[in-house]
Amino acid sequence: AIAFLLTGWELPAPVVECFSVISAGTVPMSMLVVGASLGSVSIKESLGNWWVYVVSVVRLIIGPLAVWAVLRPFIHDEMFLGVVVILAACPTAMLATALTIRCGKDEAFASECVFVSTVLSAVTLPLMIYLLLYPGRAGWQGCCAGRGIAHCKFQQPRPCAAAVCIIPARK
Repeated sequence: AIAFLLTGWELPAPVVECFSVISAGTVPMSMLVVGASLGSVSIKESLGNWWVYVVSVVRLIIGPLAVWAVLRPFIHDEMFLGVVVILAACPTAMLATALTIRCGKDEAFASECVFVSTVLSAVTLPLMIYLLLYPGRAGWQGCCAGRGIAHCKFQQPRPCAAAVCIIPARK
């Protein structure tokens, strides 16, 4: 890939088309793998496993807060910091199940973690966004501070719902 980048060469169109078709099937295939793994586990059993909740809390709440706390002194671009925190707040990826299958580990537990963290992220992801949008209500100052319009160091005001204003301002 580096040779193609440096020399300006391009792959032939049929090869590019082949890779495009393969890449388009990646997400549906991973969803099938997770679905097949979940098919052997009852939902009641998944929701009753407290270790799944521990993993989900670490992944969805503690992880993003730790990312924010560690990176805030080093990242001065508020937009970049907010994007990194939101990405850290996303649920466990389906890749976790694929890797556990490949390594011969407990694929049912990995599938349960993907399932439960995805369901819980319907609550935790908006919560993280809310903390970034309206930090004044949470006890710290940010770009919106509950005003409805945020300036966020841009030349013109932006509404808080805009993606450009999900980042807390530095004190």
